[in-house]
Amino acid sequence: MTDEFFAPTYAHHDPLTPDVGRGPESEKKRATLYRTAFPVLRWTIEDIIAEGETVMARWSCRGTHKGDISGIAPTGKQFTISGMSIARLANGKMAEGWANWDALGLMQQLGVVPEFGKAKAATRQPSQLRREIGRPDHNSRHANLTRAGARAIAHALLSYAEQIPGELVVDSGTF
Repeated sequence: MTDEFFAPTYAHHDPLTPDVGRGPESEKKRATLYRTAFPVLRWTIEDIIAEGETVMARWSCRGTHKGDISGIAPTGKQFTISGMSIARLANGKMAEGWANWDALGLMQQLGVVPEFGKAKAATRQPSQLRREIGRPDHNSRHANLTRAGARAIAHALLSYAEQIPGELVVDSGTF
């Protein structure tokens, strides 16, 4: 099913993950890497916004480190991280993806990097953030197309994630 969601030349841009090539096969390898290390995940889509052929998701994830990842032996420790992902679509498939997530926080929670102090929580609410970036009016035709596109991408990603061995629970808001 990965072939249905990712273009043959799909490029993943995330300096924090190993380069495993391009296309659907690379995404299978990347997903297997993380799902082997963290076989039980709870992934929550906090916000999703779409504009044309670009979809942005703000997410959080929690789980337990139960397998090797990049030479780090299983710690058995629980973690909670957050991040953002952006996907560019072409011909109904994901052509490029960018990810930015709290890798330092993950390493600190696993105990492989010392904690340097607690970061302050963001003070803006998601609804304020949406207004600040100019989210279109919900009654407009554009907003309906945007929500439909966001739903399609979210369902595609969820279907893809379900293909990978291990347990994955996904929460999502209304979009």
